[in-house]
Amino acid sequence: MAAVIETLIECSCKTVGEGPHWDGQSQTLLYVDIIDGSLHRWSSVTGQDEKHTFGKYDIVKYIGNARVAIDFDDEERQLTGFPDGMTIDVDGNIWVACFNGGTLVKFNPNTGSQISSIEVPVYRPTSCCFGGPYYDQLFITCSRYELSEEELKQTPLAGSVFRICNLGTRGTPAPIYEGTIEK
Repeated sequence: MAAVIETLIECSCKTVGEGPHWDGQSQTLLYVDIIDGSLHRWSSVTGQDEKHTFGKYDIVKYIGNARVAIDFDDEERQLTGFPDGMTIDVDGNIWVACFNGGTLVKFNPNTGSQISSIEVPVYRPTSCCFGGPYYDQLFITCSRYELSEEELKQTPLAGSVFRICNLGTRGTPAPIYEGTIEK
């Protein structure tokens, strides 16, 4: 049996896609378009469009329902930087790292409203995830790539991994693949 690659959202990202993260509560896929500054939500497949073979893969293109859930460029938000990696907590809220903005921002993905933000001691947080024995610790990665000597003096912790505790929420374990892998 050939592996199957499914096109869920055709050409939805205008620039660079990041994430993705599965929201088990709403059964939707969330992903960021980095340069466009938007978080998208993709929900239930509405039909199968076409199927063809590409090398050893069967390609299936689906029609789905994709929409912008959060526009980071909205002037009312006054966010700096642009959205990068993200995670979701048990309450269904999205935590997004703002690259070149030095913050993590917590959003309600259903309303698009910003709940809170956390400043981090670097310019370029890249992603985040919940971990620890109870998934109540938020881990943050960041970049030091192409920072000037002056920027590195101002943010000597650039390139580090951080942990934030006592957030009052937690994440969930990553989904486990329950299929088989051919050798």
